[in-house]
Amino acid sequence: MDLCFKAVWTLCGGAPDDETEKIKKANKKIDSMISKSKGALRKEQKILLLGAGECGKSTFIKQMRIILKGGFPEETYDYYLRVVHKNLHQAGASLARAMKTLSISYHNQGISESETDTLIETFDEDMEPCLLDKATLWLIKRLWADGGVQQCYDRRREYNLLDSAKYFLDKISEIEKPDFRVEHEDILRTRVKTTGVFEEVFNVDRINLKIIDVGGQRKCRRRWIHSFEGVTSVIFLASLSEYDMFLEEDANKNRTEESLQVTYYNPYVCELKRRAEKS
Repeated sequence: MDLCFKAVWTLCGGAPDDETEKIKKANKKIDSMISKSKGALRKEQKILLLGAGECGKSTFIKQMRIILKGGFPEETYDYYLRVVHKNLHQAGASLARAMKTLSISYHNQGISESETDTLIETFDEDMEPCLLDKATLWLIKRLWADGGVQQCYDRRREYNLLDSAKYFLDKISEIEKPDFRVEHEDILRTRVKTTGVFEEVFNVDRINLKIIDVGGQRKCRRRWIHSFEGVTSVIFLASLSEYDMFLEEDANKNRTEESLQVTYYNPYVCELKRRAEKS
């Protein structure tokens, strides 16, 4: 307030020269701070990825990491190997469960119900990834080789199954080898449910590109609104392969329909649009 008064007073000829110089310097300093602030904002772009669960947000970031950073840190390869094993377990349990639901019989009479029940019961989506023992890998391998299971796989649109199930099940003979090492393609295909908020920063033409990945499941979406602060762009993702698939959390809801609702009719997205229009 005092500075503004002095500035007006100066314009009216009421301040001495030294006071005028002080005001000019103060104004110049403020202008410089504003300019630096704008420059810093231009050097950082914050992108928020949104979409339903399993639409490919985390895969998008992995692809960016391979393209812009040349891959993944060496210490993460062991972790992704454990994730591959967990995805194999999940795929085997999903197929065994669907065999019951769809009333399909195993062609291999050596596959017992007690074995498949154990496979189903021991899988937990929230468990930490770990390496499977030889017996479990052998059971999953026998399941995948069974004609009845192949019939079940052909009807995968009728139940929830990982997109990458066939990819990993076809490679199970390689994966079970002690010296197996995951490659970039394997890492891209892995599925780890995102439940929190994760950031990855990339430097592109001296601009820091901060990409934010948030959980896409229904229970996670109410937290989206807290991630919009400072966002310069929003990218909505949807998987083209989901047109005949159903949600993990709602077996009666088509994934493509869910993606459209997330994009156009989500209340948190509508709230963001309302705020943008008001501003």
